[in-house]
Amino acid sequence: MNSTCLTERQTSLLNLNLYVLNFIFIFFLPASVRFTNVIADDTFIYVSWNDDQPVSISGYRLKWGVEGQVQNGLQFLSVANSRTYSHTISALESGTLYRIGLYQVLPGGAENFQSSVIIRTNPGPPENVAIQDETASSFVVTWDPPSSGLYESFELSYGLAITTPIETTALPGADRSSVVTGLKSNTAYIVRLRTVYGSARSNAVDLSGTTVPTGTNQLYLTTVTTTSIAVGWLPSPIFSYSLRGSSGGTPTAGADSGMISDLFSGTEYTVTLGPGSLSSVTTHTVPLPTCEISLTRSTAHTLDFSWCPPEGTLWDSFDVTYSPSDGSLSQVDPTGLTVQLVDLVAAKEYTLSVVTVSGNQRSEPRTLSAFTAASSPGELSVVDCTTSAITVVWGESPVGSGYVVTAVPVQGGQLQAQTLPLGTDTYTFDNLTPGTLYRIALQITGTQIPTTQVEQYTSKFLIL
Repeated sequence: MNSTCLTERQTSLLNLNLYVLNFIFIFFLPASVRFTNVIADDTFIYVSWNDDQPVSISGYRLKWGVEGQVQNGLQFLSVANSRTYSHTISALESGTLYRIGLYQVLPGGAENFQSSVIIRTNPGPPENVAIQDETASSFVVTWDPPSSGLYESFELSYGLAITTPIETTALPGADRSSVVTGLKSNTAYIVRLRTVYGSARSNAVDLSGTTVPTGTNQLYLTTVTTTSIAVGWLPSPIFSYSLRGSSGGTPTAGADSGMISDLFSGTEYTVTLGPGSLSSVTTHTVPLPTCEISLTRSTAHTLDFSWCPPEGTLWDSFDVTYSPSDGSLSQVDPTGLTVQLVDLVAAKEYTLSVVTVSGNQRSEPRTLSAFTAASSPGELSVVDCTTSAITVVWGESPVGSGYVVTAVPVQGGQLQAQTLPLGTDTYTFDNLTPGTLYRIALQITGTQIPTTQVEQYTSKFLIL
């Protein structure tokens, strides 16, 4: 008998197995339904989906909530003949990260998960926006931040009232006012202010203001960049005008405006209007931003950041801000390159913004968002190690009387022990032996929480 041939019984069994596999594939492995559109505004999120191959269900259920928290938002949608579904989730917090889940509801009430999406609502708009202190070439815009939700910065745009605002400036999240300069005298302007978080922008708040009249040949700033200063003036028909800079640059002048270009960033210059010295204006060019910000350490209640100074620019200091505003900023040296945020909330997102300052000008902000840790009480981890020291951090405990942290060589040796109060979440063991494996243990005194431990080698060689 040929071994490759099948008996009638074997053939029947094979056909039955193929039928069962086909049944399982068709009826038990339906394709998941996915969201086709997800659109966020500041207080609502719109979602839609299609079900081209519906199974026998009674409808769909949406569940939503703030990411990391219970999804307590619910909405049931009955089966539709169009097989197209949509829903707008409203009354949400602005600038907040939400998770939305989609479930099929079976006839018996059971739920069959289909898909989920994580999306942040747009930040809320700034509040109490006003224009004040108008002069011939400037005015001050003031505002308050949105009353809820995350935000990183603000975007201020302005232009002539008869056109769309074209001059746009990014402002740090800590700012509550901005001086708009380089305007034409006796001219109406429109101002538009938005709140910014990442790539999302709030709805705009628009208002208008008019500068006061000025005299002939009075020089004023129009645009300042990292390498140029543009100016304007109210001309007189009897003059042919020229510009000159105090420290080089390439001047160009027209009938009522001009520019000094090829300048150094973050540097102070004086621009003078000729013939002679009809008027002058002094300003710094805009400095360059810092290098990218780095997160150097994260615990349940602290975040450490660092950055390097900008290259190829003069600078005076750094303006460091963060949001949301709970906790505090430990930085005291405005020329420093590190900062620590303390007294923060565990498992929460924070955004740091660093702006280079040079004279009266500020760079574009560098920003970085990071979450504080969500460590369980007593959860122990190593964050730094040298030839003679090991630093550990742990999740803080809301109960107990304190901590006892110990370190001992695994192969035997001297035990180090330290008693620490509640509110502490880090400790450094010093005077350790290079290239040695240590067992570090943490006990939360006055509780039944088990002792946790980690093992870590000290470095063998000093790294220079």
